[in-house]
Amino acid sequence: MNYLTRSILFIILLLANQSHLFSQWTHQSHPLQPGLELSKIHFFNQNEGWISINNGHLLRTTNGGQVWNVVFTYSNDTLFLIIDPALNMWWLNDTYGWLACSKGRSFENVQGAVVLRTTNSGSNWQKYVISQIPGDLAVQIQFVNQNVGYLSVFNLITNQPKIYKSIDVGMTWNPLTTNLLSGSIFYFVSENLGWAVNNSDMADPPYGIIGTNNGGQTWNQLYLDNMSGFEKIKFFDENNGYVLRRNYYGQSGFLLKTTNGGQNWIPIDIPLTTGENRGKDFYFLNSNIGWVAAHWQNGNPNRALIAFTSDGEQNWSVTYPPYHQSLSKIFSIFFIDQNIGWFVQEKCFANCDQPVSLIIWTSVIGYTTNNGGLTNIEQTEMIPDEFKLYNNYPNPFNPVTILRYDVASPVRAKLVIYDVLGNIVSVLVDEFRLPGSYEHKFDAKNLSSRVYYYKLTAGNFSDTKSMLIIK
Repeated sequence: MNYLTRSILFIILLLANQSHLFSQWTHQSHPLQPGLELSKIHFFNQNEGWISINNGHLLRTTNGGQVWNVVFTYSNDTLFLIIDPALNMWWLNDTYGWLACSKGRSFENVQGAVVLRTTNSGSNWQKYVISQIPGDLAVQIQFVNQNVGYLSVFNLITNQPKIYKSIDVGMTWNPLTTNLLSGSIFYFVSENLGWAVNNSDMADPPYGIIGTNNGGQTWNQLYLDNMSGFEKIKFFDENNGYVLRRNYYGQSGFLLKTTNGGQNWIPIDIPLTTGENRGKDFYFLNSNIGWVAAHWQNGNPNRALIAFTSDGEQNWSVTYPPYHQSLSKIFSIFFIDQNIGWFVQEKCFANCDQPVSLIIWTSVIGYTTNNGGLTNIEQTEMIPDEFKLYNNYPNPFNPVTILRYDVASPVRAKLVIYDVLGNIVSVLVDEFRLPGSYEHKFDAKNLSSRVYYYKLTAGNFSDTKSMLIIK
């Protein structure tokens, strides 16, 4: 094969791959004018879904988002909800739903917290005033069953958090006397068992993860660091859960994962754009399949992106949704199965080069029927100009480390782990690779403490490095 043929083949492969990365999300139209912003999205099935609006109303679809209609939750009051973080709506099923709002029109005149509730699939909504204290901002609401729910309120004047609890479907709420973290975002899997994290927009370092086993009456510290606050926390059950960092620089776990109820946390790195990335939301169908929404902070404008894994965070792929080149952020993402999903994205509409307070925003609803067009290969937009194998991180490690390498031209690559005797321990990669930067997680939970070697072979390139397991 001559040089021209190889070049043409490379261009065809690259264009096909980039089409795969860029074209599989489409946007759905909605009736809102610029200035009204969307927040949290939730679907019950392939057809019926809801999205919260920053003026306290809702969007609803009954045909998978082909048509979205406004649902007015109240008539004679001025309410608003915060779109970031998107935690203001909760549906227990298609009959019972709740919305956490604040009295007033903006952060500058917050006058208390309000809960809206429906018990008939959104046909009617009842309003319950929880607090009329100036500065009290409703942040988050969650119900663990039809009766028991929790509400997070943060006072913008005193910077004090408070969690309220309801045991009567959300009609009455009582504050819990707790040792909460400042700026707490929570998640409960039962009436008694829950966890909470710091959100850095509402707190200063150090940041932590705390847990309760008595319904929020008391909390115990489980994790502490100074790097970044957290954006979201979600659990599947009493043992397995994830925490998403708010800010990420690529060095210490965009996601944290626990398999023992929060007693230990495993850092999970995702191959995002170089520089600062800000996490917004994540959605896992199970312990293997999940998506993470973020945006790149270093660019001008910011760029929204979505990462996907289908093998339990071993490998990640990254794609850019519609309008990613605009000043944009994805606040909420939701999938009903491995293929069909939606996201809610904020996009600059006017005054994009002005201070944030002057920007006019509009919202985009993204939709996919093939998991976003993502493959199980990690890629970045920058094409390396040389092959390179990096030092694993962390090193020494127990039991998980990250192996990274660059591919400069289309080639078959092989990444193999060896023991000190030269025996193959694991083959992480043995397949064709397009140019890009790649990253793999190596789990050594079944290996003994000692030195091991990892070798990258890609065409004429070959390099070997050592790593140390300490248990």
